[in-house]
Amino acid sequence: MFYPPGWTTKGKENFLSSIDLTLTNPNSTKPFQVTITYVVNDSSLNYTGNEIIVPENNLRILEGQLKGAYQLYTFVSKGSPAYTVYGFPTASDIVDYTKHNGQNGRLLNVLGVVKGKSLFLLSYSNNKQGFYKLLPVVSQIAKSIVILK
Repeated sequence: MFYPPGWTTKGKENFLSSIDLTLTNPNSTKPFQVTITYVVNDSSLNYTGNEIIVPENNLRILEGQLKGAYQLYTFVSKGSPAYTVYGFPTASDIVDYTKHNGQNGRLLNVLGVVKGKSLFLLSYSNNKQGFYKLLPVVSQIAKSIVILK
């Protein structure tokens, strides 16, 4: 995965079970966050190998679980923009949110299912004014991701 020079990373080093990586730009005047999670053999996925992998279903389940962390969680765009992460099927949504502490913003979730067993999630959050300004950079990050497992 590639990301802009000057951005900082923070995350787990244990790549055998899951990876949680957060990218930020310490020089940015407005806070934003890109978080990437990869879970090998995710037990929430229930593909047996005989059915078609439908990441949209897994994204809806995940977003249903996330809604509890927000006071308001409103879909701006379902299924758009489209992403490909190393050739694996993905689904994405853009959501406007308000947290219980009153903080609000816009969120992009891109969920990929790797070989029916592993889950990949890229989440990008920013304020509504700055969201689309950084979206091309986040799209380039998503396109640069290579999954080796």
